[in-house]
Amino acid sequence: ISKLNDISWNRNNSNERTHSVAKKKENELGVFDLMGNVYEWCHDWYGYDYYSLKKKVDPKGPKSGKYRVTRGGGVEQ
Repeated sequence: ISKLNDISWNRNNSNERTHSVAKKKENELGVFDLMGNVYEWCHDWYGYDYYSLKKKVDPKGPKSGKYRVTRGGGVEQ
């Protein structure tokens, strides 16, 4: 957990607010902000089988629905 706190904003250290980018240490690959901080609420409709679709690059989800999806690096512990 402490290593995660070093490289990401999450429930344990964010005070439940967003933070500016590159304020944490880089990860082992030298990349900042790959996880944590916020999710992005997308315009896509939720589809239970979305990630099992054959097309892996920009798969098309449902044309309509009841729920929108969130994507991104929000970390909850």
